[in-house]
Amino acid sequence: MARMRKAILTLTLNLPSDPNSVSVARALTATLLERYTVAREDVQAASLIVSELATNVVRHAYRDPGGRYRLQLSYFGEYLLITVTDRGKGFDPKAIPPPSAGQQQRLGLSLIEEVADWVEFKQLEKRGTWARARVRLRYPASPAGQEYTKDGTQRGR
Repeated sequence: MARMRKAILTLTLNLPSDPNSVSVARALTATLLERYTVAREDVQAASLIVSELATNVVRHAYRDPGGRYRLQLSYFGEYLLITVTDRGKGFDPKAIPPPSAGQQQRLGLSLIEEVADWVEFKQLEKRGTWARARVRLRYPASPAGQEYTKDGTQRGR
């Protein structure tokens, strides 16, 4: 039986379901990965996934104000695991038709599927949706002044 690797760093945020939280979630994701000197295109991919998943919660999960969702970023060095959980009305992504010309429906889900290594959605038993996506991370030659390596250790130590 294979053991699950332990994340180098896990960041969990409990966010309000409002548009401002989307930009906060996206900025924190980018800052985390930039600090670990992840390649720019992978920072952008992870930030896009977080933004789209959070936007789906804000737009669709709750009928009434006051809802919240949890964003968890688990950094493993070789990849970032993104998990978003809400207790809203829930949804089945398979029930949404693929986007067609001029339609926005399912566009965000298609973007996530395109940039993630894999993505999965589950309707929670009582209420809500759980979404998880993985982004493989690459590291360019490190510029001077960067402090961390992909395994989370500080350079020069």
